[in-house]
Amino acid sequence: MLTLTAAHARRVRAALKPVVAARPRGHPPAVAFAPTGAGTVARLDGGEVYAALDLPDVPLDGPIAVPWPVLTGPAGAAGFTAARTGAGVEVRWREGNADRSQVVPAAPAAPPPAEPTAWADNPGDLLVALAEAAGQAGEPSARFALHRVQLRGGGRGQVVGTDQKALLVWGGFDFPWPGDVLVPAVRLVTDGKPAGVRVGRTDRHVVLAAGGLTAWLATDPAGRYPDAAGVVPADAAVRAWCRLGAEAIRGMPAVLAGLPGGAAADAPVTLDLGAAAVLRAAAGGGPPREAAVADAAVAGGPARVAFDRGHLRRACRLGLGEVGVTGPGRPVVARDARRTLVWVAHDPALAVEPAAVGGVRGAARPPRPRRPPPVPTPVKHGRPIPAGPATRPRFATDVPALVGAWRAGTAWLGRLVRAARRRAADD
Repeated sequence: MLTLTAAHARRVRAALKPVVAARPRGHPPAVAFAPTGAGTVARLDGGEVYAALDLPDVPLDGPIAVPWPVLTGPAGAAGFTAARTGAGVEVRWREGNADRSQVVPAAPAAPPPAEPTAWADNPGDLLVALAEAAGQAGEPSARFALHRVQLRGGGRGQVVGTDQKALLVWGGFDFPWPGDVLVPAVRLVTDGKPAGVRVGRTDRHVVLAAGGLTAWLATDPAGRYPDAAGVVPADAAVRAWCRLGAEAIRGMPAVLAGLPGGAAADAPVTLDLGAAAVLRAAAGGGPPREAAVADAAVAGGPARVAFDRGHLRRACRLGLGEVGVTGPGRPVVARDARRTLVWVAHDPALAVEPAAVGGVRGAARPPRPRRPPPVPTPVKHGRPIPAGPATRPRFATDVPALVGAWRAGTAWLGRLVRAARRRAADD
């Protein structure tokens, strides 16, 4: 008999739900429970993904399998017991104040795949990298298996995911195989954050083990994948870098949400790198607006590019502090020491120009250009420069000259009076 508490059932659901999601549509899978020397193991065959979860504190006297809906229904929410009865399995649980029971058909349990003969230890964030790459995966196309995640071995140790609109490359891992392999895009979940992840490979699977969960990811030997090295721009192709500080990374979602277009991931935004980093956007026929990016330093440029703002929001969520612009309409790159995110840009005609927001309140205007200083007249040595006539400021008062003129006028008036008196005396 199997006894699962509500906490046990919740842990099994969380760990195996991604495997169920990766399974092709059809009949719901069964979860097979088997006793081990250290408790119980729960296994689920999802087709391209097979998973086994260790339950060390769950006793079990013999193998038993229950359909997946049992764990997702009322029995799984309350905790249940399951025992074989005839050709089926009887499941009992308590719902409110009433005891419930249900007989479900017995499901065959698929044996686990083979395990690798050699393992490589990796950082615990390998599962995070796989989940992010799975989130970047797209739909399969006639040319590329974009619904896969690429694991690059041969000393490169990179996880790659792309939908041809954006490309994520996450490195710093150790994959013990010589070439590249394609695996299903699945987001594996463990209890908490595992300290490490072991990775191995068989002839048919890549196997990962962390936090009591072991997952077998079927390899796709026939699939083709884009060349990640050819997509990532070289440093020489980047015209301007914007280095975002911690404040800019934390505040970027709010800055983007405050621009026209709001929080929509596909709303266009223009990144202008000049003397400072500025974001501009327009939407719905309204006036465009801009916002300066605080705590950001620009090197190179000027450069301007428009793209879907969801890419920049994701880069900041991942903590990628360097954003590079290669030119109008060309790919944009964001990176740190281990991770690189590249995304496509819009047509250059869709970029919002600075003049479009010149009359908008709060818009940052470029500084007024300074007038160049006057160019001095060159002096020819050996020839003295003639002194010009002395000039006085307009409306200036020369006191000594005024006093002299007053005295001269007084003397002239005295002579005129004396001459008049002499003529009168002669008459």
